[in-house]
Amino acid sequence: MRDEKKKQTGKTVRNVILSLLLLVAVVLTILVLIQSRDDLSLNGILNTIRTMGKREERTERFEYTSESGSAYAALEDGLVVVSGSGVQVLSKSGEESLSVPIPFASPAVYARSSRAAAYDIGGNTVCIFDRHQLLLRLDSEQPVIAASVNENGWTAVATQEKAYVSSVTAYNASGTAIYKWYSGGGYVLDAEIFPDNSGLAAAVITEKGSDVVFFRFNSEAEQGRFSLDDTVILDIRYINTNTAAVIADTGLYLLDSTGKEKAAVDFRDRNLVGWSLEGEGFLLLAVSEYQMSSGCRLIAVSPDGETLAEAEQEERPTALSAAGDRAAVLYPNGIRLYDKTLTEIGRFSEASAFHNVLVRKDGDVFAVGLYSAVVCRIRENA
Repeated sequence: MRDEKKKQTGKTVRNVILSLLLLVAVVLTILVLIQSRDDLSLNGILNTIRTMGKREERTERFEYTSESGSAYAALEDGLVVVSGSGVQVLSKSGEESLSVPIPFASPAVYARSSRAAAYDIGGNTVCIFDRHQLLLRLDSEQPVIAASVNENGWTAVATQEKAYVSSVTAYNASGTAIYKWYSGGGYVLDAEIFPDNSGLAAAVITEKGSDVVFFRFNSEAEQGRFSLDDTVILDIRYINTNTAAVIADTGLYLLDSTGKEKAAVDFRDRNLVGWSLEGEGFLLLAVSEYQMSSGCRLIAVSPDGETLAEAEQEERPTALSAAGDRAAVLYPNGIRLYDKTLTEIGRFSEASAFHNVLVRKDGDVFAVGLYSAVVCRIRENA
């Protein structure tokens, strides 16, 4: 009988100790969140508890030449900086692997896979490069509006025109112009070469709204047209061989290469805060209830248009990025890293001073500032 009482007393003491340890952990978590001004909601506390002791967060800083108005992109595991001084490609340790000293007055950059296109909006130069070398320099007689490059190195360049409103020229990987379309009825905002190099899609703003026009290189005739009234198209990107993702201020539209709508996510009753079309197996959207809302809703959408996950956030993001199966979102109080189900897997509060974020397929994150970047890493502890 005495032994039974000792056992019960021992169990009670252990339970009390475990309860106290759990309470201490919760209190410490809340204190950490208060100190870092992070999410004090129940979900925020639970997410922090889940990751405590499981992951180690590390950051490394490096500097580069940049200025206000510079453009940035992630290229494989490197960072592209396009500024008035030219193009820089930097490794995650900050080592420069490419420098192209071509001045850009209004720099812009588009990156896909192992290639990127840097161009001067309103200027005349487009540079195609990988991490280590300049592959092509395309000089246009007319002012450049936009440029893109596909995984095979084929390039689309949209320019203003004197006799027409604008045009799109397609170049093969050798830099030879193989197709040109003149737009007389609208202003070309963006253009993409098909993944199989067989045609192009051009986003055009018109008097009625916006169109996406599709062409095959073996024909001068339109292959299809997708129209949106009273709408502005903001981005177009091929997410697989047969699907172009189109972002507009009214929704996300998934089209085939004839302009037929395959699926759509409508947010006419909400405000688009940001997006990223670079994830593998998902597209990332951020929308808010009102234009001046302090929070937002993150939405992960499959390439078929199905909603994979949604997550309410108490802060409004300033930038977001997706790559591989990871998504990184920059909030006023730091960066949060998610998987494609929008489950939070890490956060970096020390990166709050930066203005852009770029996530890589391996999960590493570039927090980008005006003169320096921080590489944020999460590593599983043994």
